[in-house]
Amino acid sequence: MRYRVLGQTGLSVSVIGLGCNHLGSWRGKSRGDMMRLLEHAVDRGITFFDTADVYMHGESEAILGEVLSQRRDQVVIATKAGFRRPLSGPVMARVRPYLWSAMQRVPTLHRALTRTRRLLMRQDFSIEYLRSAVDASLKRLRTDRIDLLQLHSPPPSAIARDGALETLQRLRSEGKLRFYGLSFGTAHEAQLGPDDGGVSTLQLPICARAPGAADGILTRARQRCIGVIANQPLMKGTILLNGAAPEAPAARIRSLAQGAMRYATDLPGVTVAIMGTTSTAHLDENVAALDSPPLSHEELEWLRGDRQQCDG
Repeated sequence: MRYRVLGQTGLSVSVIGLGCNHLGSWRGKSRGDMMRLLEHAVDRGITFFDTADVYMHGESEAILGEVLSQRRDQVVIATKAGFRRPLSGPVMARVRPYLWSAMQRVPTLHRALTRTRRLLMRQDFSIEYLRSAVDASLKRLRTDRIDLLQLHSPPPSAIARDGALETLQRLRSEGKLRFYGLSFGTAHEAQLGPDDGGVSTLQLPICARAPGAADGILTRARQRCIGVIANQPLMKGTILLNGAAPEAPAARIRSLAQGAMRYATDLPGVTVAIMGTTSTAHLDENVAALDSPPLSHEELEWLRGDRQQCDG
């Protein structure tokens, strides 16, 4: 594993981190499976873990807290706030097994439920809500401070005039946060204000299928010494499902997943690239990408394939 300093935070993080959006009872995986995954990740040298208070209705943070509280000084935990959950965690814990069983029988149900969930969720960056969200995350994570709190897909108003950054600054001065940043679901949405406002990090999708989509925001982040967290290097898995170029390079030395991860970790300005997986085998495959030589021109063209947008 290799390590880099995250912007100007002074935090040393592994160049590959673990995205924990499905860390919980997911697709037949048990809580024990998820705990073993986290322990395996730490054993492989991963020190950066990215989650959010809405991931698996809080279960993701709770499992991270259960496992990593004993290794608190060895890891960096990043979480997010800004979305209100449509249902409580206990309610979802009871209904999730039935929903998963139904989704296995009716594939279209998954898409319908995902769309419904997005419609039900609403954003809230008020002082009162951010404070309550931080306190709840601290409790689930079993810690007295959050290493990095990110505003979850904030609109321009939350950054420019609604006081969200000022709230995070106050929470930091109170010792509940060490640093704070911004997280976006697409490169087109990613933004920075006229000054950094105390922002230490920026998270956005980076993948080989859209090689120039984030160039502008990455340049601005480098100019301000803001650490960049790259997510979705596999385009939420579609780079594997849809394939890339018709033929792989003759001298292929890595898998598509390894190539995509190597692209993200080698991109100038990126500090850490996070992979979302619940499989120790996939985790090992991605970590092994660091042991191979840099991508060749032929491999870059292979990864870019038909140049579909990663964040459309």
